[in-house]
Amino acid sequence: MDPSPSNQPHVLLTDDDPFITALYRERLIKEGMTVATAQNGEEALESIQKQPPDLLLLDLNMPRMDGTEVLRYIREQSPCPNLPIVVLSNACAPEFIAEVSQLRPTRFLVKYDNAPNKVIETILTVLEEARASDVVAPAPADIHPQEFEPATASLEVVLDRLETATSIDEQRESVLGIYRAVQATLEHFQTLPPLSLPYLLEDTLEPLLEKCYALEQLIGPALVKVLARILHAVEKCAATPPTTSVPSSPVLLHVPAREQVNEWKTLLDRPGFSPCAVQQSSSAEDLLHHNVFYAVVWHTARKSAARKALRLINDRATKGRLHTIFVMPQNDADRWSLEAEAGDSLALGDVCAQEALPALLYALQAS
Repeated sequence: MDPSPSNQPHVLLTDDDPFITALYRERLIKEGMTVATAQNGEEALESIQKQPPDLLLLDLNMPRMDGTEVLRYIREQSPCPNLPIVVLSNACAPEFIAEVSQLRPTRFLVKYDNAPNKVIETILTVLEEARASDVVAPAPADIHPQEFEPATASLEVVLDRLETATSIDEQRESVLGIYRAVQATLEHFQTLPPLSLPYLLEDTLEPLLEKCYALEQLIGPALVKVLARILHAVEKCAATPPTTSVPSSPVLLHVPAREQVNEWKTLLDRPGFSPCAVQQSSSAEDLLHHNVFYAVVWHTARKSAARKALRLINDRATKGRLHTIFVMPQNDADRWSLEAEAGDSLALGDVCAQEALPALLYALQAS
């Protein structure tokens, strides 16, 4: 069963990373294609059986049947053995590539070495070759993608891109680049204590970046400042990986809405945190005067209120200057992040507790 001819090429994206599938799905639709997605090998084969694609973009490291098994099945057992397959993966050890090359992928691209534009260009080229010939020439057996450099070397670069991006596509590509760079760095820290910063960031940074990818209006001075602090902390960890976990860390929460209080309590209900949630400024003032906290999360509806709160925090804190994260409306957050009076405090606009958690983790690590 070969892919049926159509004016609209049909592409199947197979990757368990939602960032990758979201990015390429949107870009390929803009190129006039129809797109299906699969999160693992089993879903990919089911999709191919229902509607054979004109091209398969395939990751290799996936749950429930990995990409190598999918590639082998298509080449050796499926009704469409000549299906064009572009492998997009970070599994680039020479011995692994040698094994995969025997299964005749049409192209082999290393994720970290190929920007989205290059991947789209490759897909378009392979589709054009497929239209000109019944069988697309497979990638040569001696594939040698570039050696992968540690992602920490590019963190500053992708952060600069985010700060200077002028279009929505550039902003989204920058957010994706940050996600991929941090993810690559954190892969080196799998054996660290479960409360160390890299370990916790792996579990918490994705929701914030996903929201920024979906809502480009969140990308501004406030977000850049927050991500810069987090990325610098990740770089420091890469240079000197911590061997101890974050100490038990009392956190002062000033949250006006009961549902937000409950959300924060749920997130911080884990070893390493000793949260103390309050709702009124008077209570916060009293607690700051008599207790030691490692960080403060302060929800406010106005920038002027943040200014007053920061003075209170710095005046009353028994531990000296506390790392403070303000959650406020987006426009106020961007303006606040540019004010000298903001000091070392961080601001996030229009985010929920889960999306603000990476900033708090940074603050605890820096305390």
